[in-house]
Amino acid sequence: MSQPNEQEREARLERLLGVLFSGTIALAFLLMVAVSILYRDDPRPDPSPSLTLTLCPLWETDGVRTWPRGPDGMVDWEIFTSFATTHPPDIAVSVEGENAGSLECIINIAEVPSPPQESLDWRLGHTVNGYPDYRGTETSLTFEARADPPVTFASASVYSSDGVSGSGIPLQGLTGEWQRFTVTQEVSENATTLEFWIRLFLENGASNPSRIQIQRALLAVHGVGIE
Repeated sequence: MSQPNEQEREARLERLLGVLFSGTIALAFLLMVAVSILYRDDPRPDPSPSLTLTLCPLWETDGVRTWPRGPDGMVDWEIFTSFATTHPPDIAVSVEGENAGSLECIINIAEVPSPPQESLDWRLGHTVNGYPDYRGTETSLTFEARADPPVTFASASVYSSDGVSGSGIPLQGLTGEWQRFTVTQEVSENATTLEFWIRLFLENGASNPSRIQIQRALLAVHGVGIE
């Protein structure tokens, strides 16, 4: 049997490389299809923040008089949500109570968030209308809260901002007993807003799902500027 010459060897080598190359392309294509099928029901999470409105009670006092800030004490509160996880927190906000004096704001955490939590931010807050009238005052938000079952938070807080400076206190956890929280804002003469927020999640989760009751939310104003 005659040995293949150099040209035959090169031709065989080219055919072998062609077969291997075609097989690699086909394998890569099949892998892409498999990955697409695997993740088509688990889309890339959208970290874009959202802001929605909900009604919850809020009253106001100047130390002498106390009055509701809206009909039956109900005013717009804002729910700010931002996350980049396929398992975000499942939270619903509602109101319970029979009359204006007994209304409660309910935060029902049905599911706590799971990692990744780098962009996670969930908070409930109120932006005060007519904030220029509050410039030069000391304005506080006070409320009572409890939870069933008890829950602990890794990064929760209650805070305020007037666009120039801010103030805040930690909210480490809630039990079945009522706890009072107060955050006070020294409102600057250059204030561009006046906001108060209850932030439950910031790049961290919570110990467990829970139902949170908030009552006696009160905006207390001291100083000049308020009639």
